[in-house]
Amino acid sequence: MKVTDIHMPKPHDEKTIAIGLDNPVGSRADVIVLRSSGKRRVRVSCSLTSTFSQVTELALSAIGSSMLNSSNHCIQLYFFLRADTYTLAQIRSSLASKSDDVEWESFTMITLSLLIAATGGVVDDKCIMTDSIHDMENGDEPWLTLLQSTFHADYMRRNGSKLAVLTADREELKTDETHTSACPSQTEKEFILGCNSLLLLKQKINEGSNISEMIFDALHMLYEDLKIKRAMSSSTAPSLLADFLYTICQKCRLGHKVLMSDFASHYVRDFPELKNKEDSAFYSVLGIVPKRLSTASQPPCLFSSLEMMVKFGSQSSDASFATSRLNGICKSSYILLQLYDIMFCSRPSHSSSSTDRRVVMALIQGGFVKFSDVADSFSPVLALPLLDAVYRCRINPPPLDGNWPASAYELIGRNDLARIKLNVKPMGSEDTSLISSTFQADDPDHDGLVFIEKFSAMFFPNDTRIHEAAKLLRSSKPLFLRVNRGPEVNDHDFERLKQQKLALLCRRILPLPVGRGILTIGNLDSIPVEPLPVPKICLAGRVPPQNVILSLEENRCTSKHKMWPDFHNGVANGLRLPMAVKGEQTISRTWIVSNRPKTPQAPPSQPNELPPSPEPDHTYGGFLFALGLRGHLSALDKTDIVEFINKGPLTTAVGMMLGLAANKRGSCDVTIFKTLCVHIPSLLPTSFRSVDLSSSIQCAAVAGVGLLCQGSAHRLLTEFLLNEIGKRPVADQNIDDRESYSLTCGISLGMVNLCLANIAKKSVNDGLSDLNIEERLHKYIIGGVDDAVERQRQNTGERASNNDNIESEKSSRIYEGSMINTDITSPGATLAVGMIFHRSGSKPAASLVALPETLFELNGVRPDFLFLRVVSKSLILWDEISPSIDWIESQMPDIVLKYYSLFKRKAEKLSGLGDLAKYSVKNSTTNATNDDHHMNSSFNPKQEGDEDKSGAAVDMEEDIDMDLDYSLIRQAYAYITAGICFSLGLRYAGTGNEQAMEAIYDKVLELKKLRDGTDPISLSLQPDISTLELCLGSSSISLAMIMAGTGDLKVFRLLKALRWKCDMDVKYGNHMAYASAIGLLFLGGGSCTLGNEPADVAALITSFFPRFPVYTHDNRYHLQALRHLYALAVKQRKVEAIDVDSNEKILLPLKFDFGGGHVENVMSPSLLLNKSTKCTIKIDSDRYYPAEIKLKDLADFNSTLSLYVKKKAGKLSYMQDTLGLKSFSSQLEAGKGEVLELVKSFIEERQMIAFAKFMCDNESKNNSCSDVADQMTSISLSRSCDVDSFRANIIQQCLKEENTDAVMIYLTLYDKVLNLEKKSWPSKAIWELRILRSYYCSSKNLAILNPHFVALLCESVDQKFSKFFRSESSKLKWHGPFLIWNA
Repeated sequence: MKVTDIHMPKPHDEKTIAIGLDNPVGSRADVIVLRSSGKRRVRVSCSLTSTFSQVTELALSAIGSSMLNSSNHCIQLYFFLRADTYTLAQIRSSLASKSDDVEWESFTMITLSLLIAATGGVVDDKCIMTDSIHDMENGDEPWLTLLQSTFHADYMRRNGSKLAVLTADREELKTDETHTSACPSQTEKEFILGCNSLLLLKQKINEGSNISEMIFDALHMLYEDLKIKRAMSSSTAPSLLADFLYTICQKCRLGHKVLMSDFASHYVRDFPELKNKEDSAFYSVLGIVPKRLSTASQPPCLFSSLEMMVKFGSQSSDASFATSRLNGICKSSYILLQLYDIMFCSRPSHSSSSTDRRVVMALIQGGFVKFSDVADSFSPVLALPLLDAVYRCRINPPPLDGNWPASAYELIGRNDLARIKLNVKPMGSEDTSLISSTFQADDPDHDGLVFIEKFSAMFFPNDTRIHEAAKLLRSSKPLFLRVNRGPEVNDHDFERLKQQKLALLCRRILPLPVGRGILTIGNLDSIPVEPLPVPKICLAGRVPPQNVILSLEENRCTSKHKMWPDFHNGVANGLRLPMAVKGEQTISRTWIVSNRPKTPQAPPSQPNELPPSPEPDHTYGGFLFALGLRGHLSALDKTDIVEFINKGPLTTAVGMMLGLAANKRGSCDVTIFKTLCVHIPSLLPTSFRSVDLSSSIQCAAVAGVGLLCQGSAHRLLTEFLLNEIGKRPVADQNIDDRESYSLTCGISLGMVNLCLANIAKKSVNDGLSDLNIEERLHKYIIGGVDDAVERQRQNTGERASNNDNIESEKSSRIYEGSMINTDITSPGATLAVGMIFHRSGSKPAASLVALPETLFELNGVRPDFLFLRVVSKSLILWDEISPSIDWIESQMPDIVLKYYSLFKRKAEKLSGLGDLAKYSVKNSTTNATNDDHHMNSSFNPKQEGDEDKSGAAVDMEEDIDMDLDYSLIRQAYAYITAGICFSLGLRYAGTGNEQAMEAIYDKVLELKKLRDGTDPISLSLQPDISTLELCLGSSSISLAMIMAGTGDLKVFRLLKALRWKCDMDVKYGNHMAYASAIGLLFLGGGSCTLGNEPADVAALITSFFPRFPVYTHDNRYHLQALRHLYALAVKQRKVEAIDVDSNEKILLPLKFDFGGGHVENVMSPSLLLNKSTKCTIKIDSDRYYPAEIKLKDLADFNSTLSLYVKKKAGKLSYMQDTLGLKSFSSQLEAGKGEVLELVKSFIEERQMIAFAKFMCDNESKNNSCSDVADQMTSISLSRSCDVDSFRANIIQQCLKEENTDAVMIYLTLYDKVLNLEKKSWPSKAIWELRILRSYYCSSKNLAILNPHFVALLCESVDQKFSKFFRSESSKLKWHGPFLIWNA
């Protein structure tokens, strides 16, 4: 049951009554009917929308849309018209109408009746003819009832024929089918006369209203709208509508004058067969319309309006009328007119690119989503100007930082820019597979180096440098151990020699995890589900030629010696995890706890003995520290923190405290602050100060406080740390690592007050002025009596920072008196001054750390402190640092430079004397009494042969002071040179500055020559070997800081040469420095670099402090755990290019524009260095569409930039064709391969591949590609042309021109001209070709089609018309199109 009327139909059973509706869903509802047997529910459809006749629904919608802004009676009339149409269609279907479209005929009957009635005509039973079948006698009524039943209608639809009347006496019942279908039955006549719409029109609506004009104009504009839609090209809707409109025009008469002859001619021009059309029986008996039904002076023609806009850049009068009469159904016409108006009628001030972009935005507002939607919505020829605009925008898109939405980039075919605009993350399927294989067979050592080699292969595609770097930093495989055996060496001595050599090599292996952590930082893109495997440190050698594995003797490397290497190994393993995203928790507490190693319990050696205590695992402490550095420790509970710190080994407590502080750096978190303060004895009450805490834990707590309160200028902490720098030894606890504790306090003081000096006042801010920070730090640097501490001891009570009861807690091992021990306080105070006044440019502050200018002052300063003073002064005068020779020479004191140059000249003069070597190694012993045993071993080691050399010095010339300490000058020069290099490294960290690199490179070569050189000049200038190794290590790190992440080959070769030396003179810390330098050079596998913001500089100073440990458990001068704070300065600056179609990472030339004319050409994936505060990234390739991304603040950029790119058609990637020798043009000229194979090689679009496979000629090899214009010449000259060959040539031509979007347009135009005489609607094709001709005659910005091809098209059309008019039979059909073409 389908209810299509406003009223319920009268039931056949009088006792059946509809009493309600229920369960409405969409257009369906339950009708509750009451019968004698009770209530019953009937599911009915109440829709007034047609699902069978498209033209009927469009016509009704057009009329309704035009009446929406009219009176309520007009709106009611529309709904009545819709209901009456579908009700009449149901009646006609029940009467077994033969019509193809019952709904359309019902619509035309009622609409024409309404038009006649609205214009004053009469519609009654005299006007409507009665069907002869209803004049039969009453005896035939049962048979007629059967013919009019729904059963008969259903049978007709299923079987396609009527029931035959076989009896002879029923021959008179056979009626003409055409007459029956055209003439309404008595039921139809009654319905039309009594339909609601006609009654409403007669009763409520005035005769003078414009109902008729509204209906006709709506139908005419619908007809014009259907002409431009591509989907209606093969539909019968336009012809049906034109037929009905032509009939209406013929009815508009005043006497013998046709009032709408211009409209009739307009329809006849489109469909010439209408001129010979005879009205149906129903139309012929209806009355006439005595008035013109349109207010337009001439028929609005959308094609004509569009041509006027294209040709003259302005709208015609009928275009304005058409625009005003457009309704909601004619959306295509409205959008097309608007787009043409923007494109051709824009102001002269608008540039072509601006106009094109406005067209794209108008398309977005019109609901278009993709480029193909434009071509599919309109006729290809009408859409051609729009496609040209879209194509030009594709070539030259607006910047991404503009107001264009991502949908606009999608529309122009730049889905790469749309993804960048939406910040879509790449799929990363390739990386995920690599990650999963990292824990399996591909990486049995679990150190991440196998993955880093694969990951970084695209960064360094031309050589194996990343493989070599991974090999140098791998500590999980046996070493290659070769020991030469002399003939006199027995087996026992040979084994001892192998163990000695292996011990030296293992000294280089143990610090490698530090460098490996730098190399593999952040190389895991996701958090693994299972616990992270920990790689082993292999202390074994592989002895050739049998490759026998020789392990190191246990007494040479005990668990005490492996404690900190294992800690570094755990840090390196944890640093592989990705950086935590702010506001997201990617690691759970369960996963962190599950990584805690389970220490196996060893069985007791005797039955009654207790089992031995298991050795603690130190890797987990490093792992926790790494989690904090990567920002993942927030997942732990407070109970977990307490358990790890109190119940774990020393390294776990150190790692946990530093990790928590790094995780909350600069936040001043109260909970963590209290946790750290509990482990600082000076902040505890007096009764708790006797608690024995390891010096390493105290250093970690102080360093953690500095990190936690970084940049806060916390007054209590500032005062406390200032006092702790000069803290006196208390009792006999933890006095071995006082230097490390004082240094940590100084660094923490600098972090808490980082860059706090007021640049205007060049002093510390007013809130801390009463602490006299500058004076006290200066006292700590140069020495003397600490008056402030003395006054504080006398005048203050018990505070967190004073040492009461000092008399009872004096140390029995160290007595310092009232003088400041600068050997303890100077390093920390020097760095604190530099960090507090960092970038202030304060000359007074720089004078606090000035270098000595006289020999007397030089003798009063330890040589290694000169390194720190140079660094501190450079931190203050940050902007004055320059990688020029003048700046480098200006940092060297004149007194040092003078005597060092004098030594060099003297050596050159005496280079021919045999005793020069004795002169070169003469060392003064005047300073030996002032230094402790460690200082003697570090700075003035007694080298082999000193006794013989010291007694036979070469005579000096008069210009050399005989009392001069030659060793002091040599050491001072080496330390100052290394300090200059370190300052340059900090200033240009992560910039890749070539001048700074060359400057440090030359200095490193100079120091290397002093270490390895055996010539007289090198021997005369050579300081002690420990000084040289320390300076070489610091300078190497400085060089690597500048080139961090670049993998520079020149620097890499130098670092390999430096690390090659492995003897007793090269300590554990020296190997750590070289490993760190190599790791920095390939930081993150080439995907990361170092920042140079103040916080980054502070982290780098702390991490690469130039006093490296002598042995594995040495923390005297610097806590080894702090070596990993560089991770806080690491910036991920990877720029990778991803093909948006294949989702694969590709090689792509890019341009980095840093402003000021500084442009750098790179190949992606690449590293974005700190060359400026902003950068513009541009695609520099003719194989890919252009794109430009602006990064306004590089300091905040710390992620991977995935640059989606789109490859042009007909181009190969740089992996497939590195040199560009395999382009589509070259392949085409060579005639290689079939069309399908060529298309598959150069394009990924499945539509084009399918087109080439099924629609093109792939039988024969393609030897040449003729131009599409040549193909059209064959058409114009009436020669036969193979369609498959044309398709093959056109797709190749479009690929050659990098424009596959033109393929379908070429084929459409080809088909229009080739099959013009077969077209059922030729005028539409002629109109489109005429607009195309006008567009290519007036436009200068042609992007898609070849102008020569269009000219040949027009020539072909002229020849077609000449051919058509030779035949008399075709003149009538082609008269209208000919007028259109030549108008």
